[in-house]
Amino acid sequence: MTLEEKYQLSLYEKITKLSDDKQIWLVKHNETNEIYVRKELLLYNRAVYEQLKENQFDNVPRVIECVEDENRLIVIEEYIHGKTLESVIQEQGVLSEENAVFVIQSLCDILRTLHHNMPPIVHRDIKPSNIIFSSDGVVKLIDFNAARELHAGQNEDTRLMGTKRFAAPEQYGFGQSDPRTDIYALGVTFYYMLTGDYPDSGKYNGKYHKVIEKCIQLERENRYSSVDALQKAVGRCGQVDKPQGQLSKQYDLGWRRWLPVGFRTGKIWKAFIAIIGYMMISVVGLASTFSNSDGSPYAGYMLWAFRIAATVMMLGCVLMLGNYGGILDHLPFMNKGRLLYMLLAVVYTILWCILCICVLAFFV
Repeated sequence: MTLEEKYQLSLYEKITKLSDDKQIWLVKHNETNEIYVRKELLLYNRAVYEQLKENQFDNVPRVIECVEDENRLIVIEEYIHGKTLESVIQEQGVLSEENAVFVIQSLCDILRTLHHNMPPIVHRDIKPSNIIFSSDGVVKLIDFNAARELHAGQNEDTRLMGTKRFAAPEQYGFGQSDPRTDIYALGVTFYYMLTGDYPDSGKYNGKYHKVIEKCIQLERENRYSSVDALQKAVGRCGQVDKPQGQLSKQYDLGWRRWLPVGFRTGKIWKAFIAIIGYMMISVVGLASTFSNSDGSPYAGYMLWAFRIAATVMMLGCVLMLGNYGGILDHLPFMNKGRLLYMLLAVVYTILWCILCICVLAFFV
């Protein structure tokens, strides 16, 4: 370690340890006060971290410093705030097919740039604990400790690394890892998202079963040849390769799409406007007075029935126009173009209001 490297590392003050069994800390840069992660690795591939530092791939942690010292590698990298896929499954249960496809498609986008790098980078440890939903709803791939560069002419891996059940057979000494090694792990991860278990459990036999089955073939030659081929296979099963238009926005939001309209992007100004809007709806809906045809004001049960109906109707309009949870994307003719999409959004909102009025008239 050079004096300059020692100085650069000294700028990062340790705040707290993030792992009991690994040398991983949350650190703060003394000059900028920005938060990073510091790792001290005993098993590593420095060439991979140098590539990550030089290229700064999308949706993987940015590597800031990479210093080798006394048979260990000290890495300072971007801190990604969010939840791992593993913790999401533990807390909320398995994912729907739609959400699982969103994760797989996102991972394929990340791996495409890694696999097309020169030399190609193979992650070799894709699993739920290494996949993070960031606070802005983006899927991130972390932990490149097991990753390696692919070199032509090499027959087998020089170091066996990976995680049991997710690692491909070639990681146990049956050949050299290549992009199809990551495809194997994607298949196991896909299955795990849908069932909370592994492919040998036989719990899933849905429309993506054959896709997963091809991913996890023991012979690499029988798997998909690339993440592009995998994405196309997923698309043929009923999902588009990359959602377009308004539906794309819902996919990009990830789990945040279930937050109330105005809070999904995480932008403070939108949340502030939303709070004011919801307060106005509550005041207008629950404090209004209503009269019958002869001008006599309603009171008691009738008054509150109208107030609640008015509030529900206004909230429904907000959720409809805000495409809450992608509700509009599942209605007829909403994928025919942006102009028609906007027109039909208004039409469906008006129909919602008419429905509320009809329901109220029926009960009143």
